[in-house]
Amino acid sequence: SLKDFGAVGDAIVDDTVAVQAFIAYIESNTTTGRRGYIPAGDYKLTSPINITKIYSYLYGEGKFMSRLLADGVTGSVFLFAPALTQVKPQWRDFSIIDDTLATTGSAIDLWLTDANSVVYDFEFTNMYLKSKGSAFAAKHLFSGKMENVTAHSSTGHSFLAHCGPAVTWINTYAATCAATKAGYRLSGQITMVGPNGLNSGGWWGVFGSDTTGTEGFQSDFPFTSYPSIDIKGINVEAFTSEGILIDQQYTFAEISGTIDRSSLTS
Repeated sequence: SLKDFGAVGDAIVDDTVAVQAFIAYIESNTTTGRRGYIPAGDYKLTSPINITKIYSYLYGEGKFMSRLLADGVTGSVFLFAPALTQVKPQWRDFSIIDDTLATTGSAIDLWLTDANSVVYDFEFTNMYLKSKGSAFAAKHLFSGKMENVTAHSSTGHSFLAHCGPAVTWINTYAATCAATKAGYRLSGQITMVGPNGLNSGGWWGVFGSDTTGTEGFQSDFPFTSYPSIDIKGINVEAFTSEGILIDQQYTFAEISGTIDRSSLTS
């Protein structure tokens, strides 16, 4: 339990040192790593929490019960060591929240720098993410799922990720993003079931990556990737946003569901 390491969870006491010690104890480079439990509470963070090993299993009591409050963090809240070549996080049932939007990075930063780095055999389930930069950022996902995850960003994308095979987005909610960004900024093999959004921001979704393009999204990924797209049960709402932008798709299997609000463009 996080509280075994001295965390208080009252939103007043700084729990950063306790959370980092907790992570260091449960993360592992082998499958024999420990399960980390985050009891209900509001845990105050004032600096980034570093993940340095392949495996981490974290679970709380629910995304509105177990909350990591990151108002005092500069940079990303959870930062995976950029030099890692593989990581396999299994996280569920808690939130990472910066209500003052003081962070300059992501709630979860998986932007690994090695050309062969990959996040795979992963799971992020029943989570709530809120940060100044893109709430969730990953350069290369492979074989895993995002399920029932809500993401808010004030200056970036809600979700920013390149997807390899067998990555599924299930009932995710891109809630807010910057006016020039996208709720779902995805490239690669895009498989989505019941994706929702966008309360406010720019595009509901921008799919694909062309580094020579001129549409304003060419610097999001350091490579060109024409997407394969399969989306079922989509819900596109535009209160102050636009629709879907697809950058030279490779295949476009299906988009089905509801696309409403008269202001939408695509």
